[in-house]
Amino acid sequence: MVGTLSIVAAGAALTTGYALADRVAGAIAGASLALAWLLLRQRSGAWLCDTGLIASAAAAAAGMLLDARPAWMLIALIAALTAWDLDAFARWLHDCPTAAEAQSLERRHLQRTLALDLLALGLGLLALELHIRLRLGLLILLGLILSLGLSRVVVALRRQAG
Repeated sequence: MVGTLSIVAAGAALTTGYALADRVAGAIAGASLALAWLLLRQRSGAWLCDTGLIASAAAAAAGMLLDARPAWMLIALIAALTAWDLDAFARWLHDCPTAAEAQSLERRHLQRTLALDLLALGLGLLALELHIRLRLGLLILLGLILSLGLSRVVVALRRQAG
């Protein structure tokens, strides 16, 4: 259910972003992408969700190049990534031995996903508003620090998950 809402949110954000920029073809493409993803996800395997994520990311990137509203493209990308993650989690959860354990895991995963989505949205909107000039060397250093920090978070979450 939440995965379906995420796909709808991604399509709506793409459609809105393109429509506000008077890009009718992009708005139609965004809505069509979401509709196709929703209709085909019941019949196809993991490859379709991967394709939906890639297509949504490409549509959001194209929207940025075509002067669509960046905030809407950011929302579309976050929602598509959430849909992709929840689809993969649902496939993994299908192999869970007990319903009670599955429900507990699902609740924790949804809470973490919501927290990450809100953090990504907040940081993304902040990044869209801040304009800071940095030298290339400093950008590379900050990217490495961010990568190391993110890898530590992933390791900690894997240990906590068991």
